[in-house]
Amino acid sequence: MKTILINPQMRFVICSLLILISFQLKGQILEDSGCPLPKETFASEFYMESFLTNVNHKDKRVASGTENILFTEAQPVGDEAICSVLQNIIQSNSKYRKVDESSKLRKHFYKTNNFYFVFWNFKRSGLGSRLLFLVIKKDFSKTYEFYL
Repeated sequence: MKTILINPQMRFVICSLLILISFQLKGQILEDSGCPLPKETFASEFYMESFLTNVNHKDKRVASGTENILFTEAQPVGDEAICSVLQNIIQSNSKYRKVDESSKLRKHFYKTNNFYFVFWNFKRSGLGSRLLFLVIKKDFSKTYEFYL
């Protein structure tokens, strides 16, 4: 039997490819489960943290009652029943449905003890990007709509 030696650079390339392939497979499996997994992307964490900590969004946090929530309290929604309710909220509002259907990137669902957060990453025509960001009370009685 012949031994094959692989130099360190090639090992790095092979390991990187294997990691990339495993993330792609994981993403496909999670997407089929009905609940998006927000922590899968840097952008989703960035927008969630920005909403909860950025001084420019303080008025939005005060208006929605989320001003005392720490970013560390926010977790991805993994319960398919809750994801279904959130999806129904999106589908029952023509504006949210249009964003959901026109967005090329995935939507993100987060939760805390008292709120759900739904947002999409998408580019708006023209300069810059805008992000529709929904804050929904845990009992689904009120939805706050913001643009970040």
